[in-house]
Amino acid sequence: MVNVSQIPTPGLFSNQSQGLSTQQSTADLPGGGSRAKNEAAEAANQGFAIQDTVSISPEALRAAENAKLLAKASSWADFYPGRDGFATTNLAAAGVDPAGQPFSQNRPFAEVAQGARESLDGRYDAMRESGEPFDENSYEGRDWYSLMGELDRRALYAVASNEGGAFTQREQDIAQSIMSQQQGNAMGFSSGPQSSGEGHLDPFLDNDEGRFKAMNAFLDSVSVEERATSADWALQRASGQRIVDDMARDRGDEPAPLETNNSLLTMLIEAVEAERAQAEAGEPASDQREAIMERYGDRIAEAIEENKSIFELS
Repeated sequence: MVNVSQIPTPGLFSNQSQGLSTQQSTADLPGGGSRAKNEAAEAANQGFAIQDTVSISPEALRAAENAKLLAKASSWADFYPGRDGFATTNLAAAGVDPAGQPFSQNRPFAEVAQGARESLDGRYDAMRESGEPFDENSYEGRDWYSLMGELDRRALYAVASNEGGAFTQREQDIAQSIMSQQQGNAMGFSSGPQSSGEGHLDPFLDNDEGRFKAMNAFLDSVSVEERATSADWALQRASGQRIVDDMARDRGDEPAPLETNNSLLTMLIEAVEAERAQAEAGEPASDQREAIMERYGDRIAEAIEENKSIFELS
């Protein structure tokens, strides 16, 4: 049982759970109503108050969290279609709340990776036992979503980054693809199966600044492991910051400085600026990401190691 809090009750007594009013409860105290009222008033004057302890079981807390998760996921559920009996709620919810951990539950990252491995193996087995083994080329990627459907954003990153060396290249690629889709959804795009996008209303229509601010907020909310060790995350976040800053300058405002202790992000913001300067000087790279990864590979590796120390990651 989890002790949520000790809640000071309004006034002196709280008898709602017994269906009694404060007046009724004091009248029933030994010694009669008037004496009890005087004693109650004296206790109140001395600053005493009765406190109730509310205990909620871990199961009830998880049920409440799952209910909130379902509500968050509802608007994007069709973008993560799965086989019958294979829930994909966690994938859809992560596009709205990447910080949520319905699967990871704040466990150490190595344990999250182990749990993800077990989840994937269980779903492979279930598909095989149904008579239809996992199909990498399934219609609209349904088997991709069915395979990864239990995983929250943090667990997806454990797969995509091959934490513990437990995942195949195919699994890493699928996880990374779904993570990119979640980011697209957070930006208002109908990323995902084409049929799911029919009738989709873009919340950032004609509001590019709002779109990229939403992207930056989404990226700022992912797990510390992803923020500290993913060069792709840092490059996306650096590019998003540059776009928002440019929009501010275009309307005559001075961009708010980005305050961060993330060594990887700081370094890649500088790299993005350097690549931009080269492009303006007439030396544009055909692929900015590839050029940065090649030119700054050693510094990226060093920054990741610095971040592991800063964020106390093993």
